[in-house]
Amino acid sequence: MNVTLHQGCNLQQALQVARRHGVNIEAVRRTGEIRFRHATQTRTVRCNGRRKDASRAVVAFLRQVVDRDERRWQSIVVNLSSRGSTVEPKT
Repeated sequence: MNVTLHQGCNLQQALQVARRHGVNIEAVRRTGEIRFRHATQTRTVRCNGRRKDASRAVVAFLRQVVDRDERRWQSIVVNLSSRGSTVEPKT
């Protein structure tokens, strides 16, 4: 399922994208908040877990994580293609 991140996305979609990209999701005790944390980011973001919509801060945080992941995979593909390594299908 391909979910594009845009302003106004709901919390369920934001949680799916976060899980797909390895974001640590933690329920903050007694507050109803959800904390998003990722190893590549220096900050954490919290949002209200009782609401249906995701806050702008969460969407911006997830965009940064997704962009960083995409750039990392592109560099891996470029490195593999420059080495001339290809995977041939077995017949």
